[in-house]
Amino acid sequence: MRRRCQSTFAFAVSVLAVVLPGQLRAQDINLERAGDPPASVGHVVPGPLGGPAASLPDRYGPGRGFTFVGASHFTVRLNSAAPVLTYSSNHFYNSPGSASPARYFAQVDLEQGVLLDMVTCVFNDASVTNNIYFGLQKYSTNMVTGATATSVPVSYSSTGSAGITATNVALAPFETINNLPDGITMTQYYLAADVASDTSFAGCYLWWTRQVTPAPAAATFSDVPTDHWAFRFVEALGASGITAGCGGGAFCPDNPVTRAQMAVFLASALGLNY
Repeated sequence: MRRRCQSTFAFAVSVLAVVLPGQLRAQDINLERAGDPPASVGHVVPGPLGGPAASLPDRYGPGRGFTFVGASHFTVRLNSAAPVLTYSSNHFYNSPGSASPARYFAQVDLEQGVLLDMVTCVFNDASVTNNIYFGLQKYSTNMVTGATATSVPVSYSSTGSAGITATNVALAPFETINNLPDGITMTQYYLAADVASDTSFAGCYLWWTRQVTPAPAAATFSDVPTDHWAFRFVEALGASGITAGCGGGAFCPDNPVTRAQMAVFLASALGLNY
């Protein structure tokens, strides 16, 4: 019986530690979805009155999820002469009156700590003269010195006139999303798209996987040292505030878990609110 309780506890710790990064849920800033690519574990829920919509997970854990950023949420810079994107057909948008591609941007709001591995953009390039460009842009600002840095983790440009296409572009290396200000650096992510009057696009899928926070260098609990098999997961539970251990600086990793304790773990990790 004791062994069964220990096994149950170990499983619960592993599951909760994977759930933890979900404290900041991914936000989908589009109202509609242009079909589900394979291996999807999410679904889009329309937002109120055209507002943001959440990309809700069908299940927690290390499974792959996605966030869809629709073309209707791409805008131009205030000092840009490019026109506002216009609805074309089938939820594709173009740049009216633009003889050559103009650049548009959409903010990317992904859950802190997720691992972004691929971007899939859906577009219609039937033009013999204009192509469509997509890029994921990362902006970092040092709030102490004011220094800024820009990088493009992944980008893609169409060629020819392929018509309606969905292109998968993998990130190499994958990008761990870190968009929480740490008091020194603020990081923001945007999608950029170049589109003209004779090209259009529906939006882009961002494919990601949740991660457990990397293990720290020192142990928090006296009975879960750095070489313990569950060290990383126990540290994640402790750092999240879900548990403070069993008292006296110990975690008691081999103690059985009561139903009451399990209720505290699950409700705290999932942020249950009825």
